[in-house]
Amino acid sequence: MVLKLARAGMGWSQVDLAKVARLSPRTLRGIENGEVDPRCSTFEKLRNVLKHHHVAIWKDDNGRLGVVVGRS
Repeated sequence: MVLKLARAGMGWSQVDLAKVARLSPRTLRGIENGEVDPRCSTFEKLRNVLKHHHVAIWKDDNGRLGVVVGRS
């Protein structure tokens, strides 16, 4: 869900993010739907794209996840 929120905050479709992260749209869809547990290399690709586009994801003390999309 957090990945979907980050992507939406960037105004990107699944195809957009998959292309930039060099993943298949099917893989990204599976990750977002919780059907696929990404490999470390896949997670790193996504993390690098989000970081490059100034997206921060965190978990608070109560386990709630948050997303902040900064300006490029």
